[in-house]
Order: sequence, then C-alpha cells, then structure tokens
Amino acid sequence: VTDLSTYLGKKPNIFKPSQLLPSPPAYRLNSPVISLEQMEYLRSHANDRPDLETRTASYEIPMTYASKYGVVGLRQTLKEAASKAVQAAKNRYSIIILSDRTADEENLPIPSLLALRAVINALNESGHRLKVSVVVDSGEVLATHHLACLIGFGATAVCPWIALETACFDDHKKLQMIEVGIRQKNLIQAREQ
Repeated sequence: VTDLSTYLGKKPNIFKPSQLLPSPPAYRLNSPVISLEQMEYLRSHANDRPDLETRTASYEIPMTYASKYGVVGLRQTLKEAASKAVQAAKNRYSIIILSDRTADEENLPIPSLLALRAVINALNESGHRLKVSVVVDSGEVLATHHLACLIGFGATAVCPWIALETACFDDHKKLQMIEVGIRQKNLIQAREQ
C-alpha cells in the first residue's frame, strides 16, 4: 500500500522537533499529479503577496527562453529562474510553480528536468529548500516515466497539462461517451499507477 498524498508549502525540519508541532500551513493533495482545476487555482493566486497568516502563496517562474539567443539564452534563463526561486523563498513564497505554458515559436520550452534541477540546486545551496514546494506545470510530461523522474528529482507535484487537456477536450469518438471530468480523473489515476 502506497500513500500518494503530498503537501504543498513549507516543510518542517525533522531535526528541530520544535518545528514539528504544529506543522506549517500547507495544501494537502491526494496525489502528486495535479488536475487542470487545481493548477488553475494555484496559478490564479501566483505572485500575490504572501499572506503572513497562511504562508501558502505561490510564485510562478516561466520555463521558456528566447530561441534567438540559443544556448547562451538557455543558460542565462536557467540562472535567472534559479535566482528568482531563491528570491521567492526569501520573500516567504511557499510554492514555486515552474511552467512552460507561455511557450511559442519565439520562446521555446526549457526541458522540465533541466529547469527543475537548476531551481532545486539553487534552493539547496541557499538553504531555502525546506521553505518551498516546487510544482512543475509542463506539457512535455506524457508518460509515467516523465512524472516519476520529475518527482524523483525534487518536484512536489506535477501537472501534465497537455496530456490532461487532450484527454478532456479531444473529440475522439470513443471519448465522446465519457464525461470530461471522468476523462481527467481516469488519466490521473493511470499516471498514479
């Protein structure tokens, strides 16, 4: 039996027992796979000033880079993303969202594992890793292997938005008999197994 539940927010330091009671405020998720609605909720409150009472504010960092700058632009964008993540943790944001939804012809998506590791390494080096949860909102997550790699590399939760949107809104004749909410639920359950 495996418990897939996870928490978005600040993590308690297990080496300081005084931090364990009470536990820091966080969102409890039944699964590390986030639905489109859950992701929209997190994104709708992104970059708002953190509420000092709840301390569950999210900060969104784009995972895209200008294609005209090539590899140099990619490296610079990764450094900027890492720097923004550390600054967000210092400003009491407890959820960092790495998203490639703004990708287009001029702004290419950064591979999610690459962006995630740049952010996780920067948070570890600055001593802020336990202060934040990292959520990856990526269109490249199409298989359970992709999902497992992201979680294994440090993501607290993942929203495979292209796969979910395809399942929900594709008009394939076999899917037309299934409600949209059930389609999304079935895909999330398949990713959890």
